[in-house]
Amino acid sequence: MASGLLCGNRATDIWGSLLEKAYVQLNAEPGFLQHPAGNVYNLINGGFADPITQITGRSVVTYSSANYSTTAWADLKASFVTAIQGGEEVDFASYGATSINGTTAFVSGHMFSGIGYDSTTGDFIIRNPWGTQAGQSWLTSFEASIADLYSVHGVIFTATGVAADTPQIAAVTPCFVSGTLIATGSGSTVVEALRVGDVVQTVFGVTAAVTWIGHRRVHCRRHPRPWDVWPVRVRAGAFGTQMPARDLLLSPDHAVFTGGVLIPVRYLLNGATIVQEPAGSVTYWHVELERHGVLLAEGLPCESYLDTGNRGAFANGGGATAMHPDFARGMWQTQGCAPLVLDGPHLAAAQCRVLAQAAVLGHAMTDDPAIRLLADGVELATAVSGRRWRARLPDGTRQVQITSRVWRPAYMRPGETDARALGVAIGQMWLDRRAVSLQSPSLNVGWHAPEPDWRWTDGAASLAVCGVRELIFEVAMTGAYWAGSDWCDLNPGGRIVHHITSA
Repeated sequence: MASGLLCGNRATDIWGSLLEKAYVQLNAEPGFLQHPAGNVYNLINGGFADPITQITGRSVVTYSSANYSTTAWADLKASFVTAIQGGEEVDFASYGATSINGTTAFVSGHMFSGIGYDSTTGDFIIRNPWGTQAGQSWLTSFEASIADLYSVHGVIFTATGVAADTPQIAAVTPCFVSGTLIATGSGSTVVEALRVGDVVQTVFGVTAAVTWIGHRRVHCRRHPRPWDVWPVRVRAGAFGTQMPARDLLLSPDHAVFTGGVLIPVRYLLNGATIVQEPAGSVTYWHVELERHGVLLAEGLPCESYLDTGNRGAFANGGGATAMHPDFARGMWQTQGCAPLVLDGPHLAAAQCRVLAQAAVLGHAMTDDPAIRLLADGVELATAVSGRRWRARLPDGTRQVQITSRVWRPAYMRPGETDARALGVAIGQMWLDRRAVSLQSPSLNVGWHAPEPDWRWTDGAASLAVCGVRELIFEVAMTGAYWAGSDWCDLNPGGRIVHHITSA
């Protein structure tokens, strides 16, 4: 089984087939790579790492099941689960065949896509992107355990690092955006003007010398998960007076020092004073000191660079070297200047502080979702009785949108982890007095997955209503929204939805 932890598009599910075909194509070129397997599909052992490097610009670390005991192999499972749950596509290539109830699952010599992890069974969800070969019966998708993957005698090819001119990055590293002012011994200096040997101020009251400056330009539009690389804007005063002194732009994983701990800024997003912004491209910089520390960026305490194996993600990193997650955790435990917090009471307390400060800065919450109905883009008059909304539709209406403010539980409720962009939860709905099932596959634009008693919109939910004269729906639940002027919310899937928030 071969696995490339590649930043791919799981929705299109094409990396497995593309890489395998590209491997064959590259091996078929005279004088190029010329792996002994030649131009065949059923032998992909050995030189697969070379085509991955050629295609993606990434270096490759190889793990062969032949070199692992079953116990050691099982220990790798956490890395695969993390990759899948983090949105990376994991590709498995089998050297053996397996079947489920007489139907072929893994096919020897072919790659398969890992599209999910079933926490109930502890198995990976595998998809066959090839279809069915003539005369063969192959499962389209199936589940396989880590032991199953071991049994097919596989090799894991983990793609790490990125060449300087490739559009993706293997890992999002904590960085400052160009133009950020860093406090030095002689005043504030923009980060890109710092040089090795310069002395910077730290929050601990001592100065420290710069030992390395990392930088790379990220093409967000071409990134498979742009929200993982879009910069986060920390607005002036978000953490208190002059903290920061002016708006500060950080990469999502850059940690801020607050309450005696370091917290990646993505965990403190609140949609008001700490917000993520789309960007076509951005240049990120990081500053390494003699030892891990906390420097002042625009007056806000932020971590310096700690090498946890991601130095190769920078254009001047001197070669891509990505380490196992255990290595990164060990580095934080032994060399981090303060505890790294990703959950628990310290995180909840920090979220409470930034929300309270947002109120000080004039940002107010409301439970009014500001629902509006649009018929083919034109606002409808509505009759509201309690939680029930009713609207007559003009003749010829084809589509209705239920628009509203948007909230994210993780932004507004400290301790919550649900970061979905939620509009309102619809409990029941009728078209011309006929009940509409909230499980209906036609509810596919602007709707989250149905839950037992309701279905959330994302703030702009569409309904096909050709020939319908009346729409009725009941709102089962609303949220905590930011009141104020018009704004737009960035959905995890990349769709930008504009919301009218005035009364």
